[in-house]
Order: sequence, then structure tokens, then C-alpha cells
Amino acid sequence: MFEVEISNMAGDSVARRIAVPDSINPSDRTACLAAAFKQLLTEDAPLSGLNFDALHLTDCDLSGRDFSGSSFNHAILHACRFDHARLNGVHAMGAQFAHSSFQGAQLYGAILKLADFSMTDLTQANFCGASLVEADLRGASLSDTRFDGAALSGATFDDVDFAAGSFAGCALREAKVGHFLWGNEDVFHPPVTFSGSVFPVRLFEDFLMMAGTMFPRDQIEGGDSDDATPAELTYLREYRDLLTFFMDAQVKDRSTHGPADPSLTGVH
Repeated sequence: MFEVEISNMAGDSVARRIAVPDSINPSDRTACLAAAFKQLLTEDAPLSGLNFDALHLTDCDLSGRDFSGSSFNHAILHACRFDHARLNGVHAMGAQFAHSSFQGAQLYGAILKLADFSMTDLTQANFCGASLVEADLRGASLSDTRFDGAALSGATFDDVDFAAGSFAGCALREAKVGHFLWGNEDVFHPPVTFSGSVFPVRLFEDFLMMAGTMFPRDQIEGGDSDDATPAELTYLREYRDLLTFFMDAQVKDRSTHGPADPSLTGVH
């Protein structure tokens, strides 16, 4: 047996020393870290606040674990299960979570820049206040997923159903989307209703309709309109980035796939 040192989240001091079998090559940092991590799981030891940068695991069940304040920068965690895990404040820049499951997971304020969540089940996950700048969410399941206040600038969405997610107050500038779904259907001009909002909105490429009033795109981008009530102006300003994001997405989707069935669906 020999010991593997696990540092704290900042990486500036040793938090744990874990004994691992001699069968593992001590010079293989990746294998040593994976063995130490699995030993911590076996011991049911506390995992929050630790540094697991560059950890490599596949098909590992981490459901219900508390990783709050830990670091997984550039980790590769393919097809892992984080269902109902707590990852609040986690640093996982450049981490790869493709084909994993985060059902009901909490990721408040997590730093997830450039993270890969492609083909990942994010059902009922909470990313409120998280940074997902330039993250990859292609093919992710967003059913009842909350991104309120999250930074999604430069994030990539393709083949994602936006209808069941919550995006209030998101920063979506330069976010990219190819084909997208609404209520599991190909829908142009989707009617949008946000949680807590009394204003159902029907989106078009260059304007939106709110309570029977048309608001051109320039009024949305400027957050001002002579025709809007104070409550409607507040709505336009709060959801400006999100509304213009979906307008752009419709233009791109239509140019790629052509006209679609204009069925009505909604967001809850």
C-alpha cells in the first residue's frame, strides 16, 4: 500500500491522505487519483471542498453525494450518475460529463465554463446562478431544469427542447443553437410563458406579441417602448437576452430545416 494525497479545493494544502493498493503504478497520477476517489466513496467519507481536478471515471454512481465546494476542473466523468447530488459552488471548468445523469442535482453558483453536458439528463437539475459560459449542452434533456440567473454566453444548444426549462435573467449573448424543439415538436413562433410571468408571449423573428400588442425587435433590445405598460417594460428588460436569443434561433432553424408545423405549445 502507498498513500495518495488529496488537496483542498484551492490545491494549496493536503486535505486527505488515502491508502491505495501497490498494484497501482505510483507514477500514474490519473490511476492514483481514481483509486483514491473510489476509496473515499467506499468509506463514505466527506467529499466536499476537495480537489479532484483531472479525475477520470466512467459509469460511476455518485448519486446523492455532496461535492459542494469541490473542484473537478478538466475531469472526465463520462456516463456517471450525479442524481440528487449536491455540487453547489463546484469548479468544473472544461470538465466532460457527456452521457451522464444529473436528475435533481443542485449546482447553484457552479463554475462550469467550457464544460461538456452533451446528451446529458439534466431533468429537474438546478443551475441557478451558475456559469456555463461556452458550455456544450447539445442534446441535453432540460425537463424542469432551472437556469435562472445563469451565465450561458457562448453556450451551444442543438436538438434541445427548451419548453420545460426556466431561463429567467440568463445571459445568453452569443449563445449558439442549431435545431431546437419546443414541447418536443418542431415549432416556429413558439408561445412563451415563463414561471411567475403573467405575460404570455408569442415570438417571431423580428417582433413579439404580448397581450395583443406588437413589440418590434429594436424595442426589445432597447428595453423601452411607448406602448408598453410599466409591468410589460419590466418584462422586456428582464428577459431581453432570452427573447432575442430565441428570435435568432428561429431564423437559423428555419434556414436549415424549412417551415414547420406551427403547433402551439408552452413553457411552465
